[in-house]
Amino acid sequence: MRSSMRLLSLGATAAILLAACSSGGAAPSASSAAPSESAAASESASASASAGGGSKDYTACVAFDTGGLGDKNFNDLAKKGLEDAAAAGYTTFFSEAQGATDYAANIQRLVDQGCQSIVTVGFLQSQATADAAAANPEVAFSQVDTAWNEAGPDFQMGTADDTPRPPNFTGLDYQIDQASMLAGYLAAGWSKSGKVGTYGGLAFPGVTRFMDGLYAGIKYHNEKKGTNVELLGWNAAAPAKAPGSVVMSK
Repeated sequence: MRSSMRLLSLGATAAILLAACSSGGAAPSASSAAPSESAAASESASASASAGGGSKDYTACVAFDTGGLGDKNFNDLAKKGLEDAAAAGYTTFFSEAQGATDYAANIQRLVDQGCQSIVTVGFLQSQATADAAAANPEVAFSQVDTAWNEAGPDFQMGTADDTPRPPNFTGLDYQIDQASMLAGYLAAGWSKSGKVGTYGGLAFPGVTRFMDGLYAGIKYHNEKKGTNVELLGWNAAAPAKAPGSVVMSK
């Protein structure tokens, strides 16, 4: 389930790139020194300029998360979307992060390179993406695994820290709890011990929402089938909080 949703999200990434490219518009001036393909990600963005046709004046870019290219997972799938844009005739650039301290600098390098569309991969880049979107309203930003949190850090609408979604941001986020509820229901039905275990990564929406859905599926199975299957590894009544005050996460 998780893999299929990730694939759907990254398919949308490619669609966002190509749709944004097709909208046209004047390109910001590019940096005079193009990043080197062989440079370390923390020092330079990698370049991949197309030799294509009439859309070469539009520049589409991706900022990859830690884990880097070659992960045979979401970074590689997002790279495929970027390659498709290049094959369609657009100029493309990308950056790879070695750690969290690279996020803001890598996005800024892509902005300086003249990118008109920038997709950031992974919710860990939320704050850096939010800051860049606010500072560069002429650039179209989108982010995999994140939706804009208009309620701000306190997650309460109508308070002083509300942060309206800027028009240059698109979140590529899905209700993963709907799929994981089905997984929880199925797991409860298969369990011989009456126990189902889960283990999440960081306490961010794409993770906690998945486990909330898993819990809901098991609970629904118990209600409908008269069972008492337990979920180990996640307490839905007291879920973990996302670390920090990431404006775009919830």
